[in-house]
Amino acid sequence: MKQKKPLALLLSATLLAACHDTPEPTAVLYPAHAVEPTSAPAPSPLVPITAGGTTQQIWPFTGQTLAGAPQDPINLIFAGEADPRSIRAALLSLSGDRTGVGFPATFPFDCTWKDAIGGLQTTYSETDRWEGSVIQLECGEYDPVRFHIRLFRAGPWTLANAHLDVLIPGTADHQVLTWELAEQLVMADFIRSGLLAAPPAQSGPINPAPFREIPPVIYNGLPPGLRALTGGPQANVTTPVPLQTNGSATILVLGDHVPLTPGTTTQSLESVRKG
Repeated sequence: MKQKKPLALLLSATLLAACHDTPEPTAVLYPAHAVEPTSAPAPSPLVPITAGGTTQQIWPFTGQTLAGAPQDPINLIFAGEADPRSIRAALLSLSGDRTGVGFPATFPFDCTWKDAIGGLQTTYSETDRWEGSVIQLECGEYDPVRFHIRLFRAGPWTLANAHLDVLIPGTADHQVLTWELAEQLVMADFIRSGLLAAPPAQSGPINPAPFREIPPVIYNGLPPGLRALTGGPQANVTTPVPLQTNGSATILVLGDHVPLTPGTTTQSLESVRKG
């Protein structure tokens, strides 16, 4: 990828005096549920959502533990034929040509989806209570830039967080650059999939806008093209740049599904409980 070397050099010059390339981990496939039960209490706040003719309360965030501390905003809700494995199969079936849904045929929008790895996260719904991120996918490359989505089973729904992130050189950590752009890309992909049973809808405000921020030391290392995607200024900054979101989740009701892809394995919530 032509953009990889310049981006890595820009970030390295800002963040580290010397660094080494971080190898991409091997992707792991997950089942429909991270099924180990837990008695951890419900987080707060819970918000009522109606999607696909069903209403339930969800926690509008992901977390890194079962303690209820928000990490990422829930910005996608799938209803109807919404098994996480079907959503995975649908995204894996698509090409990287998004010109028909308003995206340019250029980096990073010309990517294709594949299985990904990332930190295990959790979320909560009144139907299934705590669930782990059973499936993770990326569009782009672990190093340097990718769209990343985590899927969580929530009764008849799948909840998700999607974001665009960049690898911090010399580490296995990513910095989120935008929530909103990734949410729009996933919505566009399901429009072109032909699987929607209804037009995309919005949940209304369910989490703060903006939410979290990009530290100056990382933002100032981004090339102009990536700065533009964040919605932030082109000039260097001395204060953190807020991560843009409208605070609402996109609701996608699926009326059909792509055949499931076999080969999933079990994931336990034990690591989250110990976190």
